[in-house]
Amino acid sequence: MVLFTVPSLIFDKSFTPILASITLIMVGVYVLLGLEIIHRTVLATFAAVLSIILAITLGSTPAEESLDFIIESIDFNTIGLLLGMMIIVT
Repeated sequence: MVLFTVPSLIFDKSFTPILASITLIMVGVYVLLGLEIIHRTVLATFAAVLSIILAITLGSTPAEESLDFIIESIDFNTIGLLLGMMIIVT
């Protein structure tokens, strides 16, 4: 309930269904990470897939353009940097 009332009172804007859904997913991820019920990798993958499915289902991203948009949104330089740091630390 707070997700739908506080932003409109403070920022004079309302949440769209996709923004509210992604916000709930992220809050759920942080809670589950804190409780350590599910492994981090599985949880992150599940949340990412669920977010993509919701974006397509709620019409935020058209299905025919979704895969191209998602691949273009990935910053492979950052992923490479993180992978290199993880290899060095290991």
